[in-house]
Amino acid sequence: MKQMCFEQFFVESTNPEAHEELETFLQKRKAGAAKLAKQAALKGGYSTLTADHFKAKAKPYENCIKHLGDKKVVKDQIKMLLQKLKSWDSMTQKEFQKVMGELEVYGEVAIQMMTPKKYE
Repeated sequence: MKQMCFEQFFVESTNPEAHEELETFLQKRKAGAAKLAKQAALKGGYSTLTADHFKAKAKPYENCIKHLGDKKVVKDQIKMLLQKLKSWDSMTQKEFQKVMGELEVYGEVAIQMMTPKKYE
């Protein structure tokens, strides 16, 4: 499959199949993150940070599903999170895990939107 730049993909991805594939990707990733968050929370101790990291992914996945295929939402969130990371040295562990979990979601969504791939 030909690789496309970020802007090209959004112009060409207005077809329902592309949106359906993206929504499937988001739903599967959201479910996987929820499962990992639950498992880590049950372990407790040092795994609590892992639980915080994966729990933080739920809202960004929901936001991406709500605004399916909207590059502006994804790009704006990435910019905002990168700005937050500039003060990483004043964050608690929990705050840092939250920002990184959210950034991972928006980053992987942007990459999936630029270079769609099916994971079966």
